[in-house]
Amino acid sequence: MTLPTFTLRQMIEAGVHFGHHARRWNPKMAPYIYGKKDNIHIIDLQKTYPMLYTAMATTKEIAAQGGKVLFVATKRQAQDIVKENAERCGQYYVNQRWLGGMLTNWKTVHKSITRLVKLNEMFEKGDFEGYTKKELQGLKKEQEKLQLELGGIMNMGGQPDLEKITQNQEIKDMIEALGCGTKDNYKEENLRYEKIIIMTDADVDGAHIASLLMTFFYQHMPMLIANGHLFIATPPLYKIAVGGKNYYALDDEDKDKILAKVVKGNQKPDISRFKGLGEMSALQLKETTMDKKNRMLLRVMIPSTTTEEGKEEAFETRRQVERLMGKNPELRFKFIIERAKFVDDLDI
Repeated sequence: MTLPTFTLRQMIEAGVHFGHHARRWNPKMAPYIYGKKDNIHIIDLQKTYPMLYTAMATTKEIAAQGGKVLFVATKRQAQDIVKENAERCGQYYVNQRWLGGMLTNWKTVHKSITRLVKLNEMFEKGDFEGYTKKELQGLKKEQEKLQLELGGIMNMGGQPDLEKITQNQEIKDMIEALGCGTKDNYKEENLRYEKIIIMTDADVDGAHIASLLMTFFYQHMPMLIANGHLFIATPPLYKIAVGGKNYYALDDEDKDKILAKVVKGNQKPDISRFKGLGEMSALQLKETTMDKKNRMLLRVMIPSTTTEEGKEEAFETRRQVERLMGKNPELRFKFIIERAKFVDDLDI
C-alpha cells in the first residue's frame, strides 16, 4: 500500500494547525508551537509535515508486521473519528482524558483494566448478590468511568517496548548520564555531551553491539542522531610490528595493504590480532582510538525528510530497522536465508 500524500495547504484546510487552548498546553510542546490566536495555540506545520510522514511510514510498517497501534485524540472534534477508525482497523485508542502513567506505568494501568474486566463480567452475568442498590449504582458509575477512559486499550495487553527497554539498568544509567531524555521528552539543550561515541571491539561481536546501541538511539533518541551527535569509533583489529615500528590495521583488507607497503625483502612481520579493547594498553587505546589527532570517527546519520528522495530513504531505513532489529524473528530469518549464499568468509 502506497502512503497517502498531502500538502501544507491541505493540512491547513483540515485544521491540523489548531492546537489546544493556551491554558491547557504542555510546556514540552513549545518547540512545535508557531504562535497563539484567540488563546488557541497554532501548531508549526513546517515541523509537523515531515514528522507526520515519518509517523505514517512507521505505523504502516508496524501494522504490516501485526504490531499494535494506539490511536490518541482527546479533542472533542476527533473523539468519534479516532474510535471508529481504531475499531475498524482492529487497533486500540484513547479518545478521552489521557491518564498519567498510561504508557510509562503499565502495571498500575493494568490493575484498573483488570478491575474494568471484572465489573463488565459482573454486570453481564447479573451477579449482584450481596450488594445494596446504592452500592450497585456506585459500581455502575465506576464501570462507566473506567470504560470511557480505558475501554479503547482494554485488550491491548502488555506495556510498550520503550518501558521494557528503559528498565535495563545500564540503559537507565546511560539515559541519566546523557541528561536529554528520550522520545517526546528529549531536550537538546539538556544534552551534556557534544559527541556520543560508540566504542566496541573491531570484530563481528563488536559490530553487533554497536548495531544494538545505534538501534536504541534511532528508536528512542532520533533527534540526537539527526543533530549530528552520534559517532562510531574505529579501533584497529590488528597490530603489525615490522622494522622496529608498529602499524595498526582496521580489518583484513587494511592489514594486507599495510603489509604490501611496509614489508621489505625478507622481513618477517609480527602480526597480532586484538580480541577486544581490553587487550590494548592505555597508551595503545589512546594512540589508535581516542586521540583526536589520530582517531577516525564515523558519524551516524539518518535521512532528512525535507525532500521526496529523503522521505523514501527514511521509510526504507525504518523498514530495515524494523526488519532486522524488530520483534518479528521470522523477518530476520528470511533476511539471513536470502543472503547466506553471498557469504564468503565467516568470522567465527
